[in-house]
Amino acid sequence: MGLLEKAGKIADDEKEEKKAPAAVPAAVVLDTPEPVAAKPKKKEKKRRAKKEKKPRVKKEKKPRSSVKELPDGFELAGRGRSSLRFIVDFTVNFGLIIGLVIFGLVLTYTDITWPLVLVLILSVFNMAVMPIQYKSSMGNVISRTKFINSRGDSAIFLYHMLKNINIPAYLIFFGGLLIAISAGTVWTTATKVTVGLSIAIIIIPFLDWVFRRTRKDNLGLWEVAFGGVWLVRSTESSSDGSKFMKRLESMAQYAETKGFVDDEDEG
Repeated sequence: MGLLEKAGKIADDEKEEKKAPAAVPAAVVLDTPEPVAAKPKKKEKKRRAKKEKKPRVKKEKKPRSSVKELPDGFELAGRGRSSLRFIVDFTVNFGLIIGLVIFGLVLTYTDITWPLVLVLILSVFNMAVMPIQYKSSMGNVISRTKFINSRGDSAIFLYHMLKNINIPAYLIFFGGLLIAISAGTVWTTATKVTVGLSIAIIIIPFLDWVFRRTRKDNLGLWEVAFGGVWLVRSTESSSDGSKFMKRLESMAQYAETKGFVDDEDEG
């Protein structure tokens, strides 16, 4: 009987457990988060009061004068020296050539090939070699003058060459004009181009003449093109010991003793 009682007791206990309501789990309480402290707002940077910009006062630009000025320490060559320089350089550069052509081809009809070659070499020597070597021409040495630029330096050889373009320009112009008015001229394309260029070259000496007549400093086309070039008196002697330069300097002394370089118009 003891076993039966134990079995009945166990069965009763199981029934009571089924009847007992399931325990309701306690409500889960969520931990409330601690309030996050608001980050302090960054202090707005105080804007620096912009300094009122003062309007820039534009400096008045001095108008550039188109008049070139002779450097200090130099004296312009007078009419006597200028004329002597021109006569010597013209004779050496072109006068001998023109005279030889007229004598040989017009008056005597003789062969002037070799004499013409010699005077051409002499012309090139005076217009190019001497300005490069001595920074002057034969006319400069004999007349005791020199060409200087705005810095007081001797003018470069290119100026000496370009300055002598006027005379050939006149000769070429008249040659082209004679061809144009000749009745026997055959007007081919080459002839038209040659005549056109020959006549157009007169623009160079014409501009040189306009510059000298309209400018207050009386400088010509090439003088202005090279920034200002003047013919001034010079007492310098060549340091070259060649007989040629000594001969030119002796001619300069002779010209001075004869009064060919007197500048009576100065003063």
